[in-house]
Amino acid sequence: MEDLSGAVISGQVLVGEHLFQMDAEHGALLNYAPPRARPVPRPRARPSSPIPRDVPPLLGRDDELGGVRGILGAGAPVEIVGEAGIGKTALLRHIPVRHAGSEGPGDALFLRAAGHSGEDILQFLFEGFYEADSSTVPTVAQLERYLKDRQGLVVLDDADLARRELERVMRLAPRCVFAIGAGDRRWLAGARSIALTGLDERSCLALAERELRRALTERERTSLGRLVAALEGHPLRIVQAAHLMAGRRSARSDRAAPSGSPSDQFDEVVARSLEADEVGVLSPLAALPGVALEARRLAELSGLPEASQLLVSLEERGLVRAHGGSYSLVGTAIGAIGRRVDPAAWRERALEHYGGIQEEALSPVEAPAILALLDAGAKAGNRAAVIRLARGASAPLALGARWGAWREALDHALVAARELRDQPTEAWALHQVGSRAVCLGDADRGAALLKEALQLRESLGDDGGARATRHNLETLGGGPPAPPAPPPTPPAPPQRQPTPQTPPAPPQRQPTPPTP
Repeated sequence: MEDLSGAVISGQVLVGEHLFQMDAEHGALLNYAPPRARPVPRPRARPSSPIPRDVPPLLGRDDELGGVRGILGAGAPVEIVGEAGIGKTALLRHIPVRHAGSEGPGDALFLRAAGHSGEDILQFLFEGFYEADSSTVPTVAQLERYLKDRQGLVVLDDADLARRELERVMRLAPRCVFAIGAGDRRWLAGARSIALTGLDERSCLALAERELRRALTERERTSLGRLVAALEGHPLRIVQAAHLMAGRRSARSDRAAPSGSPSDQFDEVVARSLEADEVGVLSPLAALPGVALEARRLAELSGLPEASQLLVSLEERGLVRAHGGSYSLVGTAIGAIGRRVDPAAWRERALEHYGGIQEEALSPVEAPAILALLDAGAKAGNRAAVIRLARGASAPLALGARWGAWREALDHALVAARELRDQPTEAWALHQVGSRAVCLGDADRGAALLKEALQLRESLGDDGGARATRHNLETLGGGPPAPPAPPPTPPAPPQRQPTPQTPPAPPQRQPTPPTP
């Protein structure tokens, strides 16, 4: 095989029986890893879990929390459903804390599942329960073996997966119990559902005092009490109302008073109370509902260097949610803020911006944002930008072990390339999809796609790309047949040797007659 290491991006992943690397221009490079060279994943003593710490006390949810504990204690999955801001995340964050002290399995994994495929959630479970000396992506057969005996509580917040995909995740981890938060019930097999409604007035007022870190005045208690009734005890809106009241903020608009339900009117008042720079930093989030963007990306998109400080303030006032170094717009604010900006223009701006980021600067943590932008670009018909982002995100997603997101990005690239009749990109995407299939154990499909990519690359005169594809086919053992050998040269007929001349026989001596 030829040496293809010259342009390989740093990093490699063990996938099935192959070591996976990435060439910056030509795509995936596969090499067979013999069993003795494959790091063996080791079970963790305790799952590696990003369980939120320092969770504040839960107010007014004792009955719901008790119900959840009872369902999980019986080994059944539970769905916690309700509208945005009703308190699903707060309840889910308390389950691991309480569950760890119960008689059931105490180990817990917590994941914000929004924007993640079932494939990547299974990878998250594998990484939570196992550790290895190098980055590893198991095949489905390996996942079944690794997860079948692992026990623990799996908490999936903001799970927007389809029912079938969620059930597949649960089926591959049969000894785990699942608590799932979602806007709507998925009617999962064997699951019980708990629907959250608003808090009572006492809990709402206690929540407001905790947010403001002081006792309410009598006048504030009266005003908030009336608002609790109008907003039906919606906890997030009560938090926002408390900060509006404490900051003496009012609508910064000359438009007519908002209309609609009390909740709609309140959301509009909150949106109109924002400063111009606050609207600027929230605009990309309003354009991508439910998607979390890193603070540095929001600063880049909005042109506001002080974006991080603005986001901290907005989080305190209940307008954004923090997820590590990323932020998402709370559901109650999406509609009202979205009406103040041009979401389509902001999506296009974000797509172009992400497509121009160097691949080494993209992080696999940004997978949900990348996929949301690819989807938005495809719907808007911006195929060239879709291709730029999909190609730029390919290495970070693949080497970052987010192979579900990588598959979706490749699908977008392949469709866009065919629509634009961009054959070099089509060949690159076929090479990537085929290499991915080979690694995950689908050798027949992988070989067929790689052969299609090879034929296209050869027809385009792409020698470097053809070498990379041929290398992967040879690794698989499914390379194209070698050109027929020339027919053997027939042996030369034996040369006829001249017949040697027989020397004349010496004359026979006649006997001498006897002498008389």
